[in-house]
Amino acid sequence: MIAVPILIRQKSCRMTMTRRWVRILSRYCDFVLVDHMDLCGGTSINGQSMVSSIVSLKKDKASNTSMTLLDFSPYQILIISLVFVWTGFVRTGLGFGGAALGLPLMLFIHNNPLLWLPIIGVHLLFFSGLTLLNRLHNIDWRYLRYSSAYIIPAALIGIFGLLNLPMLWLNGFIYSLTLFYGFIWMINFGIQSGNVWADRLLLILGGYVAGISLSGAPLMVAVFMRNVSKHKLRDTLFILWFTLVSIKMTTFIAFSVDLHFLTALTLIPVAAIGHVVGLKTHNAIMRNDLMFKRWIGGGLVTVSLLGLWQLYRPLLDEFFKMLQLQHF
Repeated sequence: MIAVPILIRQKSCRMTMTRRWVRILSRYCDFVLVDHMDLCGGTSINGQSMVSSIVSLKKDKASNTSMTLLDFSPYQILIISLVFVWTGFVRTGLGFGGAALGLPLMLFIHNNPLLWLPIIGVHLLFFSGLTLLNRLHNIDWRYLRYSSAYIIPAALIGIFGLLNLPMLWLNGFIYSLTLFYGFIWMINFGIQSGNVWADRLLLILGGYVAGISLSGAPLMVAVFMRNVSKHKLRDTLFILWFTLVSIKMTTFIAFSVDLHFLTALTLIPVAAIGHVVGLKTHNAIMRNDLMFKRWIGGGLVTVSLLGLWQLYRPLLDEFFKMLQLQHF
């Protein structure tokens, strides 16, 4: 619990600028404002009039995730189903990116990533497990062991960030990262690694991003493409995703995060449609990889900009109101 005392003069009943900023933070950055005295009252302590307020950081984001599909409208359920078809298609069509390309869309429906990430995790474990059932011989175990030394510690740090950072920051991070991915794909600029130190940096960054949002695949794929043969690449990436998601799900269980297991099971048949279509079109997508990514990039840029605007518009409105009040 973090507490910051704020002194307010008794003589003035006008809300101070500091107070207004605290209210904005409490509204949009997961802070709780607890008043111990009346704003315009107060008591005299050692000849000084003051009101003591405490701002405490709220850590109960998980309380906003106890939802099932029945809590959504039929229209929202239809949209959720289409999004999970899309994530299944991307996961097998490209071999990566299901979460990176699906999570921003899910946040439009419900803005807490701790609702969606466990469901995505269950699907990743299920479908990657099916894919790898008879493919374990086609994995580059040597490079997987080497890269895991950089990826897994960074992923653990990212997972703890997911559990502790304010929701506004998490959603802003996810939308900003997706905007970055979409922009570089739209202009046909690939993330490339030219040396060992760049490889290590991308693996660490990718691991952290995967830990916080399961969206680190494009960063790590740039390294794996340079170090793993093409015919082993997809299967090696699948075992990497399986490992990272297993760690994330274990951490969720340890911290009593709701896994939404029944919701995930309900959506598996829906995601399976995209999974099968992606398997059948994988080779065609690889032959037209640049065109596919360019179209996807344009869509991601649009979705991310809309998401950021929706996320920060109330905060900007409050800021401009404060400026107007200060001016008068």
